[in-house]
Amino acid sequence: MSDPLYPQVELLRAVGFAAERHRYQLRKGADRTPYINHPIAVAELLAQVGGISDLATLAAALLHDTVEDTKTEPDEIEDAFGVEVCDLVVEVTDDKRLPKAERKRLQIVHGPHLSERARAIKIADKTCNVRDITHTPPSDWSMERKIEYLDWAEKVVSACRGVNQPLERYFDEVLRRGRDELEKPAAPATGVGAMVVPVSRIAGVGSYKDRPVVWGDSPDGGLAALSMRGPGGNWSNMNPALAVNSAVPMDRSEFATTFATWFKDDLETSVSATPESQPGD
Repeated sequence: MSDPLYPQVELLRAVGFAAERHRYQLRKGADRTPYINHPIAVAELLAQVGGISDLATLAAALLHDTVEDTKTEPDEIEDAFGVEVCDLVVEVTDDKRLPKAERKRLQIVHGPHLSERARAIKIADKTCNVRDITHTPPSDWSMERKIEYLDWAEKVVSACRGVNQPLERYFDEVLRRGRDELEKPAAPATGVGAMVVPVSRIAGVGSYKDRPVVWGDSPDGGLAALSMRGPGGNWSNMNPALAVNSAVPMDRSEFATTFATWFKDDLETSVSATPESQPGD
């Protein structure tokens, strides 16, 4: 094309097409951002980190989820953007008729056989997903599921390597940071003097202003601990203004009395014993 603005115009058309097709979709992360943010991030990563300026690759990155996750047909991509872009989008599109586990397996199997441009899109896609799962994961994903996704993404990228070293190095760094973030010990509850208290047996459970609360026996016997679920699923002392002085042993009746005195009418609790278990089981 002789028009010097042609590449910019085509990319803007791809952004507009993808935005229209994804217009009702949100990302699964806790912040529920518009879905279009994801393909834009993938294309940006290819350009900024991978140094890729190939128009078809960047357009396909912007469109890479339209066939898989919307009602868009490949023919529509071909009519709007040409065979080259359409073929790349189809290369990176899963067959949604297959079970999810099989689709994930095939991404690993097919990785080495994709074109170089499709493999670069795959690497950028998984990099953005790992980054999102590290910082804004879906609110209902367990730690195990997050780590399983990172493990799977690593396998997919391993099958796609050999196309763009800067992009691959960046994925490795994002993955490393993700593992460090997900596997680091959870921060204790906020507040001066907040601390983690080991609980060997739950003595009672309840709630305070819709927050789960548990008190129980310490491993060395006799020491009661008032706790609430904290970051990362750990159990930590509540704000010290509300927490028992963990250095002072109490029997269960003393603890229940003190507990009720603090919260008075706000407290809804059961003081009956519960089966032996660990918080978070």
